[in-house]
Amino acid sequence: MKRILLTLIIVSKLSIILAYCQDGDKVNAGDFSLKKAYNLAITGPYLHNIESKSDLERQMFSIFNYPVEFYYLPVNEGGIRKYKTGLRIMRDSTDRFYTLDLKRHISDDVDFESKSFIVSDLFALTLHKKMISVIDKFKAKGIPPLINGGYSAIFRTIVDDEVWYLKIYGPYGNSLKLSEICIEIMDNAYYHNKFDEAHYLKLLQELYPE
Repeated sequence: MKRILLTLIIVSKLSIILAYCQDGDKVNAGDFSLKKAYNLAITGPYLHNIESKSDLERQMFSIFNYPVEFYYLPVNEGGIRKYKTGLRIMRDSTDRFYTLDLKRHISDDVDFESKSFIVSDLFALTLHKKMISVIDKFKAKGIPPLINGGYSAIFRTIVDDEVWYLKIYGPYGNSLKLSEICIEIMDNAYYHNKFDEAHYLKLLQELYPE
């Protein structure tokens, strides 16, 4: 009887591990929130549906949704990546080109350090496409692990008439890869004042290659 019980326990634990280690964009990721909704607000004072936007996100990039938004939110603020930072892609006011806008939260007085770069249509559309893929293919599998420290990543994008939102604590798989690309973009912009579009475009094209 004891052998049977022990065997059942081992098989049960093995089943959990196998389920937890299946291929997918959420293997080993922590807590997450995923939402798809109409982009235009049906009620309320705002044009866009910004229910998923925190006060900090609204302060960074206003009360509108954009084709691409990414936010890096460290849990334990310290070291080189201690600042909450955001990135967005949008058309310029004349609708002639895309801009990559960055904001870094540098104090509790709602002070932000801003940077902006003109980017090609190819880069903007590729980043938009890859973010759609990361959100759309994201799956919860197995048992969420306990994670101490690290950061949360927020992806938000507009798809036709919808706004898609994904927040992950401790991203993994392709959500981690896209997070690292966005974080590298922000790091190089703030610490080296440069944006190497060709380099980032290559990294993006390697994510979900066609």
